[in-house]
Amino acid sequence: MNSLSTVVLFFILATIFPSCSVRSPVEIKQLTDRFIEINADRDRVWFGCFEINPEDHLSLLNFYVKDGVTLHEFFYRRLISTKDCSSQLKSYQILLKDVQRVTLVGITPKYEVEETDKKIESIPEDFSAGHKKLVNWTFIRLQTKRGCESYFSQDCDPENYWGGLIPHKK
Repeated sequence: MNSLSTVVLFFILATIFPSCSVRSPVEIKQLTDRFIEINADRDRVWFGCFEINPEDHLSLLNFYVKDGVTLHEFFYRRLISTKDCSSQLKSYQILLKDVQRVTLVGITPKYEVEETDKKIESIPEDFSAGHKKLVNWTFIRLQTKRGCESYFSQDCDPENYWGGLIPHKK
């Protein structure tokens, strides 16, 4: 078989079996400059509750997606009680159990370019090491094949996927 036949055969197989094509560990869809949807392999996602003030028993729930030298942070809109944060964390752990892909949706980015690697105290160093750019997003929802969990309950409904702010194309 010559090289032209090999290329043609590969093209035909890739067209017939698109699911066999190589998938990126992190796929980013930015609908507008305000909204983002990130589909990532599970090992690229880390999340946790971070106690802001132990005396007040208030925490912030954050999700992180590592994409090369960019670290995307999705954070809850408000502080919640540390007890509620632990409860929410368990709900997300159930959604993330034994899944290979995770979808996170966020709104209103804030970009911070780092000149050198900067350790983020709240996340494991082996996860955050090597990032040069941090992008903060306000969390809308997390979705896996096991289900969906959103900040506002209605944002898991298809008509509200973008927080009800962007009309869907028909």
